Amino acid sequence: MKTLEAFMIIRNEEEMLGAALDSIKGVDMVTICDTGSSDGTFDIYKEYQEKSYNLKWFKYSRFDAENHIKHFSHARNECKQHCTGDWLLYIDGDEVNEFEAEKVKNMINSQWIKPYNVLLIDVQADIDLTHQPRVIRNSPDLWYHGAAHNSLRRFPKGLEGKSELLSTSEYYKTSLKLRAYNSPNHQREPNRTLNILLEELKIDPYNDRYIYYVVREWLNRREPIKALFYLNRYFKVAPPTNELADAYFLAATCYADMGEQMTAVEYALKAVAVLPSLRVAWRLLEALSHPQWKEYWHHMVLKADNKNVLFIRDNNK
Repeated sequence: MKTLEAFMIIRNEEEMLGAALDSIKGVDMVTICDTGSSDGTFDIYKEYQEKSYNLKWFKYSRFDAENHIKHFSHARNECKQHCTGDWLLYIDGDEVNEFEAEKVKNMINSQWIKPYNVLLIDVQADIDLTHQPRVIRNSPDLWYHGAAHNSLRRFPKGLEGKSELLSTSEYYKTSLKLRAYNSPNHQREPNRTLNILLEELKIDPYNDRYIYYVVREWLNRREPIKALFYLNRYFKVAPPTNELADAYFLAATCYADMGEQMTAVEYALKAVAVLPSLRVAWRLLEALSHPQWKEYWHHMVLKADNKNVLFIRDNNK
């Protein structure tokens, strides 16, 4: 039988860790990497260890001069190096699985799983729904890449070599769901991820993935002018992907919020030109249109199915 191991990187999650651990009950083991907790997180760990959870705990080893984590993939990969399970389930300390571990164990022990290395799980965070690679085969060449909002990559020659994107045929989309909550720790350290991204952009100013997530950080802070500054940089370098479509939509919402209706329409149209299935862009066009023409846009809202959308913000027709 293939084993399923959960792994986590956490910091100051005393309010949330118990719920996360409750939601993964039934996995064969859990490995936790602590990146500098100063609250009662370790006490929660000991409490669950006494409940006969098969838990392992270790301290993250790489910090910057201010004793802050500077690269999330370093921590994620260090945690993965301590894992011994055949398959790995990643969960953050402020997340809760809405499925039983037994369902995943049945999958990884089925014959049909052989062609796949990654299982995608629906992650619901506030209004955003994404399909994320949360269950991976514990392969020596699969590792995490990027300072923040890590992606899963193949490193054929080890972590010091060049990485490769995984083939789409290696992913299997499940119907399983995980819910991400707004951890109190995020409120105590609201700028942690933004600062990491901005530091990375000093090194690589036109890294489109980092720019895109800086945009999202500014929008989370309701700063459309700052978001548009980075969006204009992003549009110069971004390839024509579903991420670009989402960025055009984000620009449209910024201009709509600022009362620049025709510019908002322009960017919403750019979004659906890249990805016609992006329902929220059609819905924005409907909202911005003259009442006489709303029925035409609404027809497109009903046709759009969110296929291949990066962030599903409108999951209902």
